[in-house]
Amino acid sequence: MPIERKHQFNLWYFVIAMFAILMFQSIWQGAGTVERIPYSEFQRQLEAGNVAAVMVGSEELRGDYITPHYGKTSFVTQRVDEDVVAALAEHGVDYAGAIESTWFTNLLSWVLPVLLFFGLWMFFFRKIAERQGMGGLM
Repeated sequence: MPIERKHQFNLWYFVIAMFAILMFQSIWQGAGTVERIPYSEFQRQLEAGNVAAVMVGSEELRGDYITPHYGKTSFVTQRVDEDVVAALAEHGVDYAGAIESTWFTNLLSWVLPVLLFFGLWMFFFRKIAERQGMGGLM
């Protein structure tokens, strides 16, 4: 008499779950140590000698503090044009860069998740339909 397995352990489920937990932990830990600051605060910290290292990107600066600033060890700030910086600093105004959004990125942020969920739904529904004997169009 064959043994019927209704529940079986799959090692891949365990590996995927552990990977997801580690990714979540990495994101959570990074959010706890990185501070988003205005560009004017970055310049104040730079002049005070509290910046250890900076990675310069096309739109933002990422860096590390020498000593923690409000419990944070790293920072991120948006870049600002130097001509604007000089004028604002002359008048003592706080300033920060802004992230420009485009219609294409906004469209992708709405369309891609919908397509992803639809694709997953179709994949799993097809597997269920094959087991039920429901072939064809559905």
